[in-house]
Amino acid sequence: MKKRQYINSRVSKVVTLLATSTLLVVSFQNCSKGFTSTGASQLASIANPPAAQSTSSSGSSSTGSGSSQSGSGSSQSGSGSQASAPFQKVLIVVFENSSYSVALSQPFFAQFAKEGALLTNFSAESHPSQGNYIALVAGDEYNAQYDVSVVVQAPNVGDLLSASGLLWKNYAEGFPGNCYLGWTDGLYARRHVPFISFADVENNPKNCANVVNAQQWATDLQTNSLPAYSLYSPNVDDDGHNTSAAFASQWFSQFMSNLSKYPNATSGLLIIATFDEADNTSTTNHVYTALYGAGIVPGSSSNLAYNHYSILRTIEDDLKLGTLNKQDSVATPIQGIWK
Repeated sequence: MKKRQYINSRVSKVVTLLATSTLLVVSFQNCSKGFTSTGASQLASIANPPAAQSTSSSGSSSTGSGSSQSGSGSSQSGSGSQASAPFQKVLIVVFENSSYSVALSQPFFAQFAKEGALLTNFSAESHPSQGNYIALVAGDEYNAQYDVSVVVQAPNVGDLLSASGLLWKNYAEGFPGNCYLGWTDGLYARRHVPFISFADVENNPKNCANVVNAQQWATDLQTNSLPAYSLYSPNVDDDGHNTSAAFASQWFSQFMSNLSKYPNATSGLLIIATFDEADNTSTTNHVYTALYGAGIVPGSSSNLAYNHYSILRTIEDDLKLGTLNKQDSVATPIQGIWK
């Protein structure tokens, strides 16, 4: 284990109403290998699921019901509409280190953006990886500027969700379980699983139980019990860190193909695909981010300046969580792409 860095910060949170919508966020980094297309029909089955049957939402105080959003309709640019994000649950999957142009040149990432909504001016916060992950869930990097083990003494979006009676999970491929605090284990990397680096997760068995091996993802799909907020952390091969953007694109294609088999679980689901950072030589840190599913105008785009704080703020606003009073409180919510 490397040296731990303890970071203190004032706890501040705002709790408001409970939400009634769903989001999936997928983030990507450093990728490039072969590609297998998921196909438009599989994407369409997620954007246009059959009417959801009456089922509970795995203990969440929000039900999984609600009107499903049609994926049809004409394409629009993101420069006009100011409609707010309408989703029921959120899943964030994070991939590794690829520039905007390289990611967008991969077949499935391109298809995902074309049939969803593309954010053309999205930038990561810093190099290397870990600070961007912390920013995504806590609204601040908290000086996690290096890829070393840290313990952040500050709240995160999981705290806001719990305070609102909503469930959350961080699904991590290769995670050994039992609140494992080690830096790596095989293809598992702690720095890509941000929730495990917060003191109120490490020191609270109930919160730490929300960090699970990604095998639980399949179970939760099958039982229609996705939490209101999910962060999916692929291993360092599948996220492209040790492989390439092409490899990550192929993995994402397969991931989405599997997801399309569960229309009830994905009803109302918004999927956001984003990268943690561009390659380390990039000074602009311009990364690919695209959204697909509930409430999205297919073929739309937005050229406003966004970052990972914008993703967090969009979730906070839609799920009526309040903010963490950090960079998320002044971030621009994602707009111009909603029905």
